[in-house]
Amino acid sequence: MASADVDDMIYIERVLRPEGVLYVRLILVDYSNIIRARVMPIAQFCGQFDPETGKPTGLSMASVNATLPMYADIILPELTGLFPYLSAVGEFVLVPDAGTIRKLPYGTGTHAICHGNLKAKECISGKRDLDLCPRTCLKRIVE
Repeated sequence: MASADVDDMIYIERVLRPEGVLYVRLILVDYSNIIRARVMPIAQFCGQFDPETGKPTGLSMASVNATLPMYADIILPELTGLFPYLSAVGEFVLVPDAGTIRKLPYGTGTHAICHGNLKAKECISGKRDLDLCPRTCLKRIVE
């Protein structure tokens, strides 16, 4: 799972924009297999990266979103017991992995998709990944 770099930004600028991509779907498949997504114009998506280094800065989201099961709008006490940083207050950051951006082969051709990693807001540099993020779990298994 490569992190974003300047080459990824060049790919966005030289390939996706000329192909007519106008929107990017930043997605997170959560622990209960629910796809949570944020659709944004490609210019706003490019704003999620530092222009000099290409490193992602991320998109803020309420931490409560990570606790909601598919069957109800409640906070699961089982999860808050396992992961003490989960609560009704606080923020996580959905950090795009520009190495996963692809133009969608269906629809109007104006959308691309990009996977995101869930991180704690105070640890965006990657010093403390969240155990709750499925991509973090998969990364640990593969390594």
